[in-house]
Amino acid sequence: MKVAYHASFPGFEPAAKCEVEGASFHTANDLTELARLAHGSEALLILATDYSQDFANAIREPGGRLRFIQFLSAGYESAGAHGVPPGVALSNASEVWAPVVAEHAVALVLALVRRVPDLERRRQARRWDRPAFNASLSSLDGSRVALLGYGSIGREIAKRIRPFGAHIVGISRSARDCPLLDEAVALSELRELLPTVDILINVLPASPSTTGFVDGDFLTLMKPGSYFVNVGRGATVDEAALADALRRNLIAGAALDVFEREPLDASSPLWSLENAILSPHAAGYGSPGIVHRAHELCRSNLRAFRDGTKLRNLVTPGAS
Repeated sequence: MKVAYHASFPGFEPAAKCEVEGASFHTANDLTELARLAHGSEALLILATDYSQDFANAIREPGGRLRFIQFLSAGYESAGAHGVPPGVALSNASEVWAPVVAEHAVALVLALVRRVPDLERRRQARRWDRPAFNASLSSLDGSRVALLGYGSIGREIAKRIRPFGAHIVGISRSARDCPLLDEAVALSELRELLPTVDILINVLPASPSTTGFVDGDFLTLMKPGSYFVNVGRGATVDEAALADALRRNLIAGAALDVFEREPLDASSPLWSLENAILSPHAAGYGSPGIVHRAHELCRSNLRAFRDGTKLRNLVTPGAS
């Protein structure tokens, strides 16, 4: 089994770390060479951001041997946008990034409810004013936290939120229950749920049906004084509508790690809003465990592909 890979994931060394009997790993120096290698390989390991339209066209050329693509990213919208060759299975790597993304999501929630940016502004102004600050605080303790999208990242967030004493609601199409949840709600019931939620954490993937999902109507339904956090995909949020909701104090605050276009344009009104926290798509980084989990996932899935058994994290490009 020939496996193609481009060394664009720092620290990831499949040839040295993935130990799959019968597999030979071939590393490309650039994406043009990777497309050529992938066309003649049975399996491909690639970051979703490297999967361009030109790349997708190249691996669809007649005579290709490719039958399995392992994305090393949680997102796989580039495969939906550009397509994969017929008969090729695709897996993503959401579980690789999920623990660290969840950690970052909880950090953003805590920064909002404990008003950490306001503390920093007060420090810079040498302002004490304890009664006013204390009156502005909220807490996860006794709050109602909803996870919009309940896959591997949502589950990891729920694990980390639970010790704070929050009531956790998981929102998904299937409303599938889970021991980590206090409540499972179908996406069809979202409009009724929104006015009851104190903190909404968006973990939706990007797809045609989720583009602009969090729009003006959505934000109007949210509980006054509530908070919104996005660690899913930037395309799922109408940023103009969110900025307007924050400016009008329809919600108390928002923390965003992903944006419609990255880097966020300097002209975006989000930069100037004191009730917004912005982080530069950093949620998945900072842990050596990421590379370890990437090696383990690829080792497992390449063996499963070789043996014809069930693949982990199998996804359907373009699915809603």
